[in-house]
Amino acid sequence: QAQEEVLDKSKTVIIKNNTNNKTKVENVDGVTRLLVKNMCRKYMDEETLVKALNGIVVTHVVWRMDRKTGRFLGSGWLEVATPDDAARAVALSGQLQVLGRTLYLEYQKPDPKDQWPPPHSAI
Repeated sequence: QAQEEVLDKSKTVIIKNNTNNKTKVENVDGVTRLLVKNMCRKYMDEETLVKALNGIVVTHVVWRMDRKTGRFLGSGWLEVATPDDAARAVALSGQLQVLGRTLYLEYQKPDPKDQWPPPHSAI
C-alpha cells in the first residue's frame, strides 16, 4: 500500500512501503547537508521537493546545473534544519517517488572551502 498525494495534475508524490522499517538513519557527524539524486529534470521545483519531504524542514536548496547550458541536471543539495531532519530524510532514500522518479538522498558534508549554505539558496 502506498500513500499517494496529488500536488497538481502533473505532480505526484508516492511514498513506498518502508520495508526496512527505519524512521532514521544514523547521523553520527550531525550533518545537515544532503545530496539528492534522480530528480525529474523537467518538472522538479522547490515546492514539490519540500512537499515530498513531508515534515522535514528544508532551509536551503541548490540545484546542480550544467555549466555550459544552464540546464538542471536532476540532482542537488539540501540544507535541513536539524541533524534529526537529515536522518529522517536519508531514511526515505530509495522509497520516495516524486514525479515518477525514485529519489535517493545521502549525507554530504560541506567542503570547508565552500560557503555553505550559499546566500542565494534560502527558501
